[in-house]
Amino acid sequence: MTKTIMLHPIFNRACVYIDHPAGELDALGDALGRDCIICSFVNNGNGYWLASYSNNGNANEDWAGWGADVLAPLTGVVEEVYINPSTNMPGTQNPGRASSLIIKTAEGVHVLLGHIKNPVVKEGDTVTQGQHIAQVGNDGYARNPHIHIGAWQNNEPLAIEFDRQLMADMKKKVGEGFWLFGTDEVGVKVIDTMIHSLAALHADWVETRGITRAFLEELSDADLNKKLPREKLNTILLQAEELTIFQADIVASFTTRVVDFGDEYIYEGLSKDVILEKMAQLDIQLEKSLQALDGTEHIEYYGETRNVHQILSMLISHENMHIGQIIAFCYAVGIKIPPCITDPMALEG
Repeated sequence: MTKTIMLHPIFNRACVYIDHPAGELDALGDALGRDCIICSFVNNGNGYWLASYSNNGNANEDWAGWGADVLAPLTGVVEEVYINPSTNMPGTQNPGRASSLIIKTAEGVHVLLGHIKNPVVKEGDTVTQGQHIAQVGNDGYARNPHIHIGAWQNNEPLAIEFDRQLMADMKKKVGEGFWLFGTDEVGVKVIDTMIHSLAALHADWVETRGITRAFLEELSDADLNKKLPREKLNTILLQAEELTIFQADIVASFTTRVVDFGDEYIYEGLSKDVILEKMAQLDIQLEKSLQALDGTEHIEYYGETRNVHQILSMLISHENMHIGQIIAFCYAVGIKIPPCITDPMALEG
């Protein structure tokens, strides 16, 4: 088993990590190291996606981490600062030692940060964990802007982990907008827009669900159970029961981040009152789930990644499809559509 050291996060931004497995690199500082790549939400024309670069990534400035602050991972003395005067372009390497900074603690732990630029500390300085010490660069054996961090003690490499509580504290300090976008103004504006967009979609859902409930509340049990000329879902009541099962799967996905409709739906032949109660409960769950989201979340849908707006729109579209079917069924079998539905929708009863 490899030994692990817990460190202060080196970024005040969202990022992803690529760990070097044991035996891949041998030199102290390289062995068991971790490559840290800052990510940001980028508008790809179909919503915002978490990505490490925008445009085509061919310029260092395209990368979310380029020039971002690097924070001291622990308290200690700066033992060495080395600067490589060359800067790489994304996708290329200039073999050679990377610009780097080494911090040593009183216990003899060494931590190296590679591919830095613009260090603001010098050899012999004492630094405190979380202190700004440099910026993210791109040089040496690097193909894109990132920071490599490696640690060792007594000539034995240490695996890297970052303290999640310190990470949470830092995220709270800088704010959601800066954490996800690298700028308070843009991040807050985008997130605020996404939240309002979710709220608008939820308002659409409330109106749509109101139509379904109106059918159940206004039609007689005899009309709700009239058999329609089809094999499955051949009553309005069964249509309504299907809507509750579908909604339950969608609401669950806002927590699990995966849409899973499972096996073929099994219908219990629920009564009108039970279905109305289930709808009320699911609508409360849906509203609470949406209040916990900021609109940047993504959900897996049959191997594809969809943003939460698309999933909510899917729920609304599914409900509207069934409302259309119910209206058609009413016309087909002579069920009088209630005025509370025909009047707003300009339908013939």
